Amino acid sequence: EFIQQVGISSSLTVPLIGRGGLLGVMGLGRHRNRKPYTTGDQSFLMDIAYRTALALENGMLVESLRQEIGDRLSAERALGMSEERFRSIFESTTLGIKILDLGGNILHTNRSFQDMIGSSAAKLVGRHSYDFLHPEDVSRGLRLFHDLKISGLPDFRFEHRAMDRNGTPIWVKTTFTGVRKTNGEEGLAFIVGILENISE
Repeated sequence: EFIQQVGISSSLTVPLIGRGGLLGVMGLGRHRNRKPYTTGDQSFLMDIAYRTALALENGMLVESLRQEIGDRLSAERALGMSEERFRSIFESTTLGIKILDLGGNILHTNRSFQDMIGSSAAKLVGRHSYDFLHPEDVSRGLRLFHDLKISGLPDFRFEHRAMDRNGTPIWVKTTFTGVRKTNGEEGLAFIVGILENISE
């Protein structure tokens, strides 16, 4: 409608090219009976287009960073909530829980396991888990633990006698589960043992 009523004597269109490629175009038009655009006008408009493309890209980059930061904060909040739930379950369950490295050494225990063995967390960390097995159950426990690490067995259940700090046997049912690495690597990161007191 503008062209029909007013008319255009000259038009000039240049691309908006950013570092990532074409973002769009910028166009100008002159009314009828006006002087046509020149090569100098084109160079001037291309300079403006370059600066505009740079500003647009920077704006998109800022928005992308804002979105990424927002997503990361949301993920961190979700992870924090998940860790809090895990910590609550870990500490409040009546089942004994011990987290072991692949050598069978204790990395962490919960209160129920500490009460079961009659020892503090500080005294349990670093000890070998088989220090708390009845001597007659050690060889079978070692074999099953080895199978879990080597054969890819997801878990195993093991009824045995755990020994408290006074040497008193406690019949328990233990489930050992291998926890795999999360960074794409093959193999286990650590092993979790969950003990249920079945003495009665």
